[in-house]
Amino acid sequence: AALGRLAVVGDEVPVPGVADPARPGGGWLLRVLALDGRRVARVVVVPTERAVPVVARAVPAGGTGS
Repeated sequence: AALGRLAVVGDEVPVPGVADPARPGGGWLLRVLALDGRRVARVVVVPTERAVPVVARAVPAGGTGS
């Protein structure tokens, strides 16, 4: 719902955390890992200070990406 469209693998949604002066920038990052049809099947949840950006890589047409 936060995306405003159907999710795709690699989509990320920031979720604000509780306001805590000891943890500036606190919150969570939800990242879609797998889909089952239109449904999100697997999600990873990490604190925003530990979140690592996903770097998309191109896969040639007909390739497997491996």
